[in-house]
Amino acid sequence: MSFYPQLKGLPSTLGDSEGRMYWRAKQTMDFVYLMRYCENLASYYLHLEDDIKVTTKGYVGAIKRFIDRHSMERWPGLYLSVNGFIGKLFRWEDIDLVCRFLKLFYNEYPPDLLLKGYVEFILRCKDCVNRFSHKPVLFEHVGKQSSSLGT
Repeated sequence: MSFYPQLKGLPSTLGDSEGRMYWRAKQTMDFVYLMRYCENLASYYLHLEDDIKVTTKGYVGAIKRFIDRHSMERWPGLYLSVNGFIGKLFRWEDIDLVCRFLKLFYNEYPPDLLLKGYVEFILRCKDCVNRFSHKPVLFEHVGKQSSSLGT
């Protein structure tokens, strides 16, 4: 519990209720916790959730081909899906900065919007190529049941 900052009583942003603010902030910090837990286990971090549908056969090969083709370029992340935080690939060397950014703004926006802000920030501050979106998308979020307060 010492890992988590204040989650209750956060000022409302985006017109969200106190309950939704708690859920959003906790989800963001859960993602940060997961990334930190996986620290130094691999060269890349791929964020998936349990309610996705694989849309492309051979998606692992497609990811490897992207990495091979762009290994000499700086890219802030690879988007393997359209919406949300699922299907996002990061180089392990960038995870610390991703985590620090998410943790800094955990109470301001949902994690998918924070990730978008992170990528835009990195593109302005570092010598990176534009955000990559894999075409076709490799994962689709089906989201039949939400963890958000029983919705």
